[in-house]
Amino acid sequence: MKGTRTILGFLLVFLSSAVFAQRVNRYNDQKQRDGSWVLYHDTSKKQVKQVGRFENGLERDTFKYYIPKIRHPMSERIYDKKGGCYAFFYDKDRQIIAEGYYDSNQKKEGKWCYYDKGSHLSAVDHYTHGAKDGAFFVFFDDAKIAEYQVYKDGKKEGPYERFGEKSQPLEQVFFVQNRRHGEAVFYNSNGQVLIKGYYNNGFKDKVWKYYKGEEVSRTEDYSPQGRKKRKEEKKKAPTKTTPEAQDTTDVEDFLKELDTSN
Repeated sequence: MKGTRTILGFLLVFLSSAVFAQRVNRYNDQKQRDGSWVLYHDTSKKQVKQVGRFENGLERDTFKYYIPKIRHPMSERIYDKKGGCYAFFYDKDRQIIAEGYYDSNQKKEGKWCYYDKGSHLSAVDHYTHGAKDGAFFVFFDDAKIAEYQVYKDGKKEGPYERFGEKSQPLEQVFFVQNRRHGEAVFYNSNGQVLIKGYYNNGFKDKVWKYYKGEEVSRTEDYSPQGRKKRKEEKKKAPTKTTPEAQDTTDVEDFLKELDTSN
């Protein structure tokens, strides 16, 4: 009797598998995927790669995507009738790490949200046809803004601001076509001004002022005349530093110097 039950059980599993196989991974008369589909990572069919439903070759409803050795889906996409989809991405512990919309060309569109390990909102970005377009925010764990940048057509275009954990300003600059351009102000951790200067198409320009307390401790002239004078002075001790490096390391070195002295 026990052997008969075992045989019957085996037959039921076999028949169920056969019926399932007939119901999935089908094509319509136009050779388009139609109905439920299950794809695997290899021919052994032990690890599912993708599960979803097609309608005349187009994705419909919810698709789930898997990677080897992880039982839960690492991403899910909910398709609409326009061919776009709202997507969710997860880590190995199934904590959400990102979500947003893909258009029918599978390019990011609209608002995208990103999360840290604790599922706290860590960043928000905006896209148009796959290119960054609009405001980009980075947040601290308590949801306060850490960074703010404006993009246009995939390039930094507009104000950039960086803040400390107490919302005090740390940096304020302006970008044009991915390059710093205009007034720039840097602050210490207490929100006091450290440096004031001006960028012209990515390079320092005019007179830069460096503060200690409320007093100007020194200045650097980056106007054409000032650069010429600095170049003449450095001829006696030439360096391999490029103009780009000079325009950034001077600020960074000053900030480091103040950090160590506080």
